[in-house]
Amino acid sequence: MTDHVQKGMLPSELLCPNCQQKGVISGNSWHCKRCDQQYGFAIYCDTCNEPVQRLTGCGSSEHFYCRSCKTPKSRKAVLYTMTET
Repeated sequence: MTDHVQKGMLPSELLCPNCQQKGVISGNSWHCKRCDQQYGFAIYCDTCNEPVQRLTGCGSSEHFYCRSCKTPKSRKAVLYTMTET
């Protein structure tokens, strides 16, 4: 399996590694509408490579928290990893 890592964008702006088109996130999977490719989807800390927790609440829709580093992370500082399934 191959991991495709993208950084510095919103999850909705992620591009398909095959055709470079935007796709749809559903839970822990990412689907390209154009080439019908399915990927596993996860978000990791750029410092320690551990999974991050999405913060919810007013004004924090695209912010995350790394429990390992004990640090808040912005969407630009996390790694969006898509794994071929």
